[in-house]
Amino acid sequence: MAQRVTIRDVAAAAGVHFTTASLALRNSPALRATTRERVQEAARRLGYQTNPMVAALMATVRAGQHPRNHPTLGYLTNWETPDGWREVLAHREFFAGAKQRAESMGYRLAHFHLGRAGMSPERWNTVLQTRAITGLVLASFDEVRPLPLDWSHYCAVRIDPNPPEPRLDVVTNNQAQVAQLGFRRLHERGYKRIGLAVRRLWDERLDHRFRSGYLTAQSVLGIGIRSRVPLFLSDEWTQEGFARWLREARPDAVMTVDPLYVRPWLRALGLRIPEDIGYINLDVSEDDPAGEVAGVRQNHTLVSARAVELLIGKLQRNERGVPEVPSVTLVEGTWMEGRSVRAR
Repeated sequence: MAQRVTIRDVAAAAGVHFTTASLALRNSPALRATTRERVQEAARRLGYQTNPMVAALMATVRAGQHPRNHPTLGYLTNWETPDGWREVLAHREFFAGAKQRAESMGYRLAHFHLGRAGMSPERWNTVLQTRAITGLVLASFDEVRPLPLDWSHYCAVRIDPNPPEPRLDVVTNNQAQVAQLGFRRLHERGYKRIGLAVRRLWDERLDHRFRSGYLTAQSVLGIGIRSRVPLFLSDEWTQEGFARWLREARPDAVMTVDPLYVRPWLRALGLRIPEDIGYINLDVSEDDPAGEVAGVRQNHTLVSARAVELLIGKLQRNERGVPEVPSVTLVEGTWMEGRSVRAR
């Protein structure tokens, strides 16, 4: 059996001290680029691989440190008010998932409101660097605003569609799969005219993924033209506009991501759920009572947990700056049974 290549073997092959080799394999900016490249090439040539048991041990050691010694990750939001994002279900669950995962891996999570008055990009860079924060989660932005930080100092990932720049690695919900899953479950229960109600602004911010999943499901399931329901994709998000769509489109089931409005509208219009019309929520909260409303849980806490895992990996590899080719990780939704649709 071949003997495992050690970091000292790599150091000897590259002609450096083993501590230098360790820094080079973590892509440390403390070393010259030529030194890092020489060590990394030696590691590839020798077939060096990180010992997973040692990596796990180091993670355990970090997790067991006193909290004041834990490294800190920055959780960035940019709403008009510091806590405006907490009013949105997805963003509350994003923060909860990120905090839990960071702490389980030996890190702290600190929230920074970038909309704070009097703070320039230069001052934010100073604040973050003074606190030795080099890992950032771009988490909750209510509109597109420039974010001119010096990205060469940071490892960063994004979970919100905004801001579109810089083009960072992204972990996000797979809304196309969520819409397809909801459509399929309604179709399996015999619904023939399935509609989707979503605000136009939300559809645009999410790169039309709900719309894409809905239209794809219609095509894949072979829904005939006469049974295809036009979307309620509207800037006029009112009960009157919704009622007009119901009369004209005649859906026998409605999917939505806005339960605070759509479900009360259906009841106000005299429609019983599920006797008169089926109803599913495409964003079921992890706190919603089980069995009351059918729909899809988007697993927001898992999205942010995966984002933290990706970020910590980037920190360990010292992958700072904006990637040349960003990656996108999609987390799928989970079907939740409920009494708002008829039984199979």
